[in-house]
Amino acid sequence: FQSTRSTASPSKSGKSMSVNSHCNQRYGAVACQIHARGVHTSLLMDVAVSEDGLYAFGGVQRGSVELAAVYLGDVEKYLDERFEEEEEKEELQAGRDHRETPGLLDLVQVDRHADAKLKGFGACARLWNGWERAVKSGERPEYLLFTGKGIKNIHIWSYKPSRLEKNEESVWTCLYDTPGNGTSINQLYFRHNLHGTLQGISKSDDQKLRVWDLSYEQKRIANSNGTGESDGKDRPKRPDYVDMASTEGTVGVCGPYAFASGSLGGMHDLINVVGLDADDASSPYNCTQLALPSADGSGDLPVSGRPSRTGRTGRQQRGDLKSVVHVAGLVFDASHALLQLSDGSVVHYLHDDRNGHPLLLQSPPSLCATCVDDDISIGMPQQPQNKRMALARVGSQGMVLFAVSSFNENS
Repeated sequence: FQSTRSTASPSKSGKSMSVNSHCNQRYGAVACQIHARGVHTSLLMDVAVSEDGLYAFGGVQRGSVELAAVYLGDVEKYLDERFEEEEEKEELQAGRDHRETPGLLDLVQVDRHADAKLKGFGACARLWNGWERAVKSGERPEYLLFTGKGIKNIHIWSYKPSRLEKNEESVWTCLYDTPGNGTSINQLYFRHNLHGTLQGISKSDDQKLRVWDLSYEQKRIANSNGTGESDGKDRPKRPDYVDMASTEGTVGVCGPYAFASGSLGGMHDLINVVGLDADDASSPYNCTQLALPSADGSGDLPVSGRPSRTGRTGRQQRGDLKSVVHVAGLVFDASHALLQLSDGSVVHYLHDDRNGHPLLLQSPPSLCATCVDDDISIGMPQQPQNKRMALARVGSQGMVLFAVSSFNENS
């Protein structure tokens, strides 16, 4: 990434918690690197952080068959210890022995695995075994990894981390290898439905969202009696699935909603919000259409239907038609989401506190500005840039963090 800025929400005390990461830490530490092999020498890595915040997984769609798992638990543990030391600093300042500060990479542990079925990494999820077994019994955690972007088959892997203190190597097992409903998969997600059932979601080009039932893996962990081991002989060859109606143009999934827009279905200047927890997934009425607001902020009302036409002929010019190209939000929370439009603007999706109706509000351009935009504004030449946004909750208080990056996909 060439530029990154992040913004955090205000704390409960009312003090500003905003941080410009570009000014405070221009260069981060490289925890691991995937090297290109073959004809594709430029790699674009997809990274996902587990819900428990302990692992970050990274993989690429083409150019390598390697996937990396980075353990972050020791970093958080070290920070917690430092915070405790700061609180005790006044009491123990006299005669205190200061220990050496370790390097960041000394606190990071990396597991790697290479397999052709690891190509196209998209999502991760932890198979939760409860606090008693996770903390007190010392049972090794297990994570599910979702791969298959760029090909027609989905692959769901089981990953068990290495434990060097017990001389245990990491374990990587492919649980499912089954075709999707198209020729090329471009989106992969994990989520839990209203009943807590783990689901996998895949989206192939020009096809509907396919929701996979992964409840077997949850039951397998629950019935392993604390050993963390299960033979899985009764595992189905392919999980049960359902195809969601009106989702051919899906560009992102947040919480219980899929956001669809674009040329599929003629949805220019509209966003189609489809509920994933509906009783009837095939119902064509399981959707809400909202008009995308214009640059001047008009159209930000929860209007259902097509926006008003403009122009001398009563029709919008083709170059003025907008669609959503990227959605930034939380997989487990859709109360807020940011929609990146084809004209470069950003729209805030939220629910009205009074009646619960969805709203689309125009966001200020400064929200997504990076230092690359600052350089262009003063006349410095730059190559064409792409932007990618992300929302996340971090810390024990669930602080909302927004980050935007500029990058050149050809470099």
